[in-house]
Amino acid sequence: MKEITNSEIDISIGNAHNITSQIAKRGQIIVDKIEEHLKKATLANADETTVKIGNKLGCCINFSSENYILYKMYENKSKESFDEFGVFNEFKGILVHDHNKMYYKYIAITHAECNVHILRYLLYYIELFKRESTTKFREFLMDIYKEKLDAIASGKSNLSQERLQEIERKYIELLDEWKIEYEKDISKYEKLPKTYREERNLFTRLIEYKEEHLLFIQNFEVPFSNNKAELLLRGLKLKMNVSKRFGKIERAKEFAVVKSIETTAKRMGLNVCKIFEEILDGKQENVLKKFGLVGNT
Repeated sequence: MKEITNSEIDISIGNAHNITSQIAKRGQIIVDKIEEHLKKATLANADETTVKIGNKLGCCINFSSENYILYKMYENKSKESFDEFGVFNEFKGILVHDHNKMYYKYIAITHAECNVHILRYLLYYIELFKRESTTKFREFLMDIYKEKLDAIASGKSNLSQERLQEIERKYIELLDEWKIEYEKDISKYEKLPKTYREERNLFTRLIEYKEEHLLFIQNFEVPFSNNKAELLLRGLKLKMNVSKRFGKIERAKEFAVVKSIETTAKRMGLNVCKIFEEILDGKQENVLKKFGLVGNT
């Protein structure tokens, strides 16, 4: 709260709650504008995490573009919560995420899968089973990511269609090699161990969602990972480690409004303390102008 009050004087928990509530109430118009802007974005990241709200396991959903960030809190992680989030029903751009199948229910969205997660999973199976095919597939993903970075560094905005077709063929070929080695390994089991079932799910996913995993190399605007969204939820996870829970859903929703404004201001290089001061002084229009949300939604 010292950042908000711009003071070295510590304040009581009650006052802190009151200030947060006032910022949330007066800043809701700003968050509404952020939400409307995000619906029209061409590229965005999304992630979600569980949070304890009272005695229930709730959910925080995060949705962000290059400059705008939106958090919302819900009492459960259900399809109804995602529908209530609102952005997903109207967003028609590319959404980068971590393979939450809930997002695939929104058919207007073009999906891009996070490949950093895949690298982590692959490393686990490489260390566990020591298969050459798994190693080759992991190296392939890292190599084409480096190829993209090198192409961007040299001023290119895309790869040739011939090269993209070659990458897709190699992707399928390496997955086939992995599958052959895998099936050879499991032939000795009557009942498949859990690790093998999970591995099968992984390469089945990579086959089924090939387009989504390769979108980053087909469209240079699409990132290789969903790290931006994950980082935006890290602070909330740290808060949960300390405070353990929100007492009521109302408090959780207030936090989401304040967090949306704070992180958007930081992303734009603005002084968060000054932004909060203007909101508390009733100068929301000034904040909207600084956020570039006047006449653009």
